[in-house]
Amino acid sequence: MSRLKSPEDHVIVVFGATGDLARRKLLPALYHLAEATRLACWYLWPFIPTAAAEGHRRLCAQAPFAGLGAWGVLQPGARVESGPPLFPRV
Repeated sequence: MSRLKSPEDHVIVVFGATGDLARRKLLPALYHLAEATRLACWYLWPFIPTAAAEGHRRLCAQAPFAGLGAWGVLQPGARVESGPPLFPRV
């Protein structure tokens, strides 16, 4: 079985995303996942500064700083940047 080699290999396809279920359940869940990941990057920033800052920048287009440690900084509908893995396998 082959492994995925790059971030470009990862794509989320949502069929029926204009429906009521997607609007009420799926899209808020994806937003909460992205916001939780952004917060994890913000809290890990002092311990792994390079990778956490890059992850935070990819999610909300700015480096972490003192005022961003709260829920709701990531705007709904914001575009998430792709890039090389933050923690590549050795």
